[in-house]
Amino acid sequence: MSERHLLMALLVIGVSCGQARRADYANNPTGYDLGNPEVFELTKALDEISGISFKEGDPDTIYAQQDEDGELFYFTWGDQKPKRTKFGKPGDYEDIAVLHEKVVILRSDGSLYRFSLAEKHRTELTSEEWKTPFPAGEYESLAATPHDSLLYVLCKNCKEDKKRLAATGYAFRFGQDGALSQRFTFAIHFDQIEQLVPLKGKSFQPSAMAWNPFTRQWFVIASINKLLVILDEQWHVTSAHRLDPKIYTQPEGIAFDANRNLYISNEKGKKGNRATIFKFQFSS
Repeated sequence: MSERHLLMALLVIGVSCGQARRADYANNPTGYDLGNPEVFELTKALDEISGISFKEGDPDTIYAQQDEDGELFYFTWGDQKPKRTKFGKPGDYEDIAVLHEKVVILRSDGSLYRFSLAEKHRTELTSEEWKTPFPAGEYESLAATPHDSLLYVLCKNCKEDKKRLAATGYAFRFGQDGALSQRFTFAIHFDQIEQLVPLKGKSFQPSAMAWNPFTRQWFVIASINKLLVILDEQWHVTSAHRLDPKIYTQPEGIAFDANRNLYISNEKGKKGNRATIFKFQFSS
């Protein structure tokens, strides 16, 4: 082979390898381009943002909390001066759900906090608390399905899950008297993910979840794994999508609005980054 032909062959191989690497992040869920978000850089007060939600999908107000202070934040897209109200002591708060007229906050130990959305304008409010109602473990994912008034939590790191190679979740409901009643359990099985994307010996560790009412699917983010996993109503994995770590610094929140748009929030992560919310316009 001549020197010229050898050079051309190496270039072709280089391009092919480059395309293969890029293709790893080009596997998008239907309707969303995960590599091309609309970016909202957040104020420093939300550097540790760890959950986002909407009330009945209304995109005019984003509700959020961060994982250090017991505060609810609410703001419009692009707003650099979010409003806030205190609901609890400093703690490791991981996710948020707005269900009808109530806000529910999840702490990392599985404890839950609930308060009325109507009181958000107060500087400090009183919240109801349920201390560790689920098996011991680390929890980061909370979501709601308004059509049946159910809430869902998903364990990130639980002792029993290491044996069964699955992430266990719990569906529950608050009664009129405020009592919490567990409805059923569910699980995301690692082997189903492995059939689509190799976990490379790691456990799948969910950091946020959201119900897509338009497709009746669950979207689950795992920051450590840099994955978005989509499941059907029976919690069977239907697809898995790698998240480019150059774009997704630390994805910890996920939500849908009533216009079918997808939102993913990222904590600040490494020094020099800004916390962000990504918006993905639905494209049919």
